[in-house]
Amino acid sequence: MQLCKISELFNIEYGHKFDMNKMTLNNKPGIAFVSRSAKNNGISAFVKKYNNIDPLPAGMITVALGGAILASFVQDIPFYTAQNIAVLNPRVTLTRREKLFYCLCITKNKFRYSAFGREANRTFKDILVPKEIPKWVYETKIPKFNFTKKLIDEKPLKLRPAAWKKFRISDLFELQNGKGLFKVDKNGTIPIVTSTIENNGIIGLTSTTKGKSNGPAITISIRGGGNAFLQEKTFIPSLNALVLKPKFELTKHIGLFLCVILNMDCFKFSYGRIRTLGRVKSSNIKLPVTLKGRPDWQFMEEYMKRVPGSGSLT
Repeated sequence: MQLCKISELFNIEYGHKFDMNKMTLNNKPGIAFVSRSAKNNGISAFVKKYNNIDPLPAGMITVALGGAILASFVQDIPFYTAQNIAVLNPRVTLTRREKLFYCLCITKNKFRYSAFGREANRTFKDILVPKEIPKWVYETKIPKFNFTKKLIDEKPLKLRPAAWKKFRISDLFELQNGKGLFKVDKNGTIPIVTSTIENNGIIGLTSTTKGKSNGPAITISIRGGGNAFLQEKTFIPSLNALVLKPKFELTKHIGLFLCVILNMDCFKFSYGRIRTLGRVKSSNIKLPVTLKGRPDWQFMEEYMKRVPGSGSLT
């Protein structure tokens, strides 16, 4: 495959170099403000026109030279840029699909740089990319993604301290002890949940079905601090794990919210004072509530959906 320098394929500019704190935010998709981020197509906000300066036109490629180094995106709407952003304008006509291919090629070179060491400012123009576009690029299915809607929808919800209330854990869950000790089986398919704080509390897989429990449920390790984890599928709890079976509809995002709250109490427990079934039953959990004083499950669901990175949950 014949390679060439990026500067042979694109005219390289260095954007507006604006500061976000000087921008006026716009609640509706208008002018995109592209920063050194690897999320949301590099767009951190939508802003209003600044000092009668025209935004750059749609169709160009932006590349972060600092921060999330070499995060590269095709910008589909007019945009401003923050500092340390390169803007690539093709020297020849390229389709959006072809531009996305070059974004991928550029991003794959990020291992050459580091945010606080060797940044890409000086040598970016000399990075080598394929001169010809391979056939698979035209055959690959590219999913559609409305990043403008996602960016608006991801505005964080405010947690109101006054709208929280304590609930007895035993009123929300049926609590059970784990069933026994189970042997890890290399051919197993059912997770064994124990007291480890890693891998969602899972120590390995087993083939046995004895003592299994169906998800969704929350498990709490008895030893090692009493960490809580969400178990979505069938699992086997060992003697070192408690099982909290919900008395309500437990979705993934509600479960993750509850685990965060439960884990805030881990400092109360240790190998000398373990998180036993009796202690958990008599414990309270403080949750957001509706106007009627009931747990606000919908708020918890929406809040977790808007936490940065939650879009990667499958």
